[in-house]
Amino acid sequence: MKVFLINIPAKKVEEWYPLSHEILMDYFKSHNIEVFTLDKNEFGVDPSWLKLKCFDYVDDDFVLCWDMDLLPRKGCPSIVPSLDLGKINLAVDSIFYTKVIEPPPFAPYHRYNCGLMGLPRSYRPMLDKVFQESKTSKLPSYEQYPMNLELSKNGFEDVHELDKTWNCIFHLPNAATHFNSTSDVIHYTGVIGATSRKKLIQLHHRLYFL
Repeated sequence: MKVFLINIPAKKVEEWYPLSHEILMDYFKSHNIEVFTLDKNEFGVDPSWLKLKCFDYVDDDFVLCWDMDLLPRKGCPSIVPSLDLGKINLAVDSIFYTKVIEPPPFAPYHRYNCGLMGLPRSYRPMLDKVFQESKTSKLPSYEQYPMNLELSKNGFEDVHELDKTWNCIFHLPNAATHFNSTSDVIHYTGVIGATSRKKLIQLHHRLYFL
């Protein structure tokens, strides 16, 4: 198994990327997990879509795609025992727990957040099929809705559902955030702005290396 990181900012300036990268590399090293970091975009798509091309770059039977703003807490255990290497590993999107954002009416099939996604090589043909959506998709969240749509066609039977603590999306204090404090990994994305995200990641970095 290898972890696939995409160190290609979606925007020209993402000042928090080096801090996130330092945390992630320390976490993976502490648990003897190999990492491949992609730093080039050969397909001309938003970097988020490149997760679906991970097997173009990584020669392994299982790849764990991990977003750069998905950060483990200090002392976070290894994720490896939680994985099922024969299925697509995903965590339910935390909007279903917090109710801050309702599932979008244009995507009633949406269930899983793709910021953390474990992929067996046997699913590569499906990933290539979904990647073709990158040429025509007009939906937000990039690869997430096409991935959820494809997986929903057989009732999500291909999914091994990870505990929500492995991909807990950070929400503002007015949300139901009671499980944020006990989650192993916090995803700094979604409802927070770029400035807030930078400050939160700076704080996370300080606490991680205390």
